[in-house]
Amino acid sequence: MSHTYRPDLICYDKIVVELKAVKQLVLAHFAQLRNYLGLLGMKVGLLVNFHAYPNVQIRRVYLQDKDSEGMVEDIETGDISPIQLH
Repeated sequence: MSHTYRPDLICYDKIVVELKAVKQLVLAHFAQLRNYLGLLGMKVGLLVNFHAYPNVQIRRVYLQDKDSEGMVEDIETGDISPIQLH
């Protein structure tokens, strides 16, 4: 059985948006978005978690090049940290 993986949204042919409704974002969610960015040759993605409605948790993911693990920015606080996939 084959599987197809598709990002939830692609905006302006530049930004991948992945939508979640989970209690807490985990490394697998960041890895999924990072993989989409690398495969599509894009550099910016948004990971949006609607679990805490009416609040929304948003993380911006930057990919410097297709081989980098990337950086994550917390939109609310502005904190930036590397994605640690290994």
